[in-house]
Amino acid sequence: MSASSSPRHNQRVKSGRRWLPWKSRTRSLTSRAWDWAPDWGTTVGDGPISSIISAVLFIVTFPFMIPALLITPFFLLESLLQWIVFPFAVALRLIGAIPVVAWVKVGDQAPYEERVHGWRRAKARSAELADLARANPSMATTSAATMSSVDDPYQYGPR
Repeated sequence: MSASSSPRHNQRVKSGRRWLPWKSRTRSLTSRAWDWAPDWGTTVGDGPISSIISAVLFIVTFPFMIPALLITPFFLLESLLQWIVFPFAVALRLIGAIPVVAWVKVGDQAPYEERVHGWRRAKARSAELADLARANPSMATTSAATMSSVDDPYQYGPR
């Protein structure tokens, strides 16, 4: 559910809506931790010398795997929570009971986020934010109170 385009200055603009009430905090940690573990390719064989080589490679690799092994259970727990919360969060957002986060990101800047009630209104606001960002690439740091298309500066704004 995100759209992207290329505005002036060759900066990419991405916009979208967030499905869940929170962003995953363990996904990037887990992938970075597993990137630290060396990848020795396929197995070295099934003979006695290959077994010794495999054992040595495991002993060398295991210390690099410890951080990933410690973080992975938290990632799995967070993923389970996301699967449990997802249907309720989507249903409540569809009927407008809880706000949907509409976001836009220009290049490598931190994303600008606004909370909007209603899924369709969030989609429209996400498109508006993308249009504003294309017109002004530094929009991601602009406060919502200074944007001309914002009706209520207290409803919107950076988080």
